[in-house]
Amino acid sequence: MFKQVLENLTPSMKAELRAGGITDQMRSDWAHDRRYATAAQLLILADVAGVDPLPMLRELATFKAHPKEQKLLQRALGKAIAAGVAAMLVICGVVGSAQLVGPSGSFRRR
Repeated sequence: MFKQVLENLTPSMKAELRAGGITDQMRSDWAHDRRYATAAQLLILADVAGVDPLPMLRELATFKAHPKEQKLLQRALGKAIAAGVAAMLVICGVVGSAQLVGPSGSFRRR
């Protein structure tokens, strides 16, 4: 996904990236695997391109890993993302159920 985003940048997106501190040389180095983007740079790129940054952050982590560790790292990152989503759902459930209970602990009608 990372390389696809780099290939599909419009001239106005490239100008916006330059304004954000990401030079044309950096993008070229990333595209040719001479250098890796930092997480902060990926977040800027994702914001400018209008894409979800999580898949690109996942790619970055696996690019930097040793080939033997890549599969294990992908699995761990997938579990971490799933745990984050589950935590958000639990928090939303707690907040939502708290709205149903009145100050005295009795249920109130909506």
